[in-house]
Amino acid sequence: MKGTHRDEGRRLVVVDLENLLGCAPELASDACWALALTRALEAVGFVAGRDQLVVGVGPAWVFTAAVLAPGARVVTRPGQSGADLALCACLEDVDLVAARYSGVVIASGDHEFVRPMLRLLGAGVPAVVAALPLSASTELTYYASDTVWLERPAHTLGAAAQVGTAAGMGAVALAA
Repeated sequence: MKGTHRDEGRRLVVVDLENLLGCAPELASDACWALALTRALEAVGFVAGRDQLVVGVGPAWVFTAAVLAPGARVVTRPGQSGADLALCACLEDVDLVAARYSGVVIASGDHEFVRPMLRLLGAGVPAVVAALPLSASTELTYYASDTVWLERPAHTLGAAAQVGTAAGMGAVALAA
């Protein structure tokens, strides 16, 4: 690519943090949020200072994400799939992404990322997906350059993965 500023080895890592919790965000404990992010970044070999991190969350969780990922770009959008759409917008300018990064990591299993990923692959940008096995889009993982399977925070944290629930609300299924 003529006039490229691509840093070999530098990747764009987009994290749909709510998708990695393994439970509803409002039921996730602080430890669950932290473990979901750190495990995802460790699993994909994120290197601070080299890789660019963008974390997407719903508006209610912006401060949580900002505390967990200082220095990261935090994006948000209201509505169903708002975080996904905000992250997809970061992948929209395929020429810019191809010029700046040697690869992209999509830490989410949501189907909304299929189209942006296919566009990146078409431009020669490898795209790795990091996702929870039971909630990953089959199409997303099929087309990915590689897939990294993540473990649900609840498998490590047990009951500490969720905040206390009000009487009658029941508990989050930790085994799923």
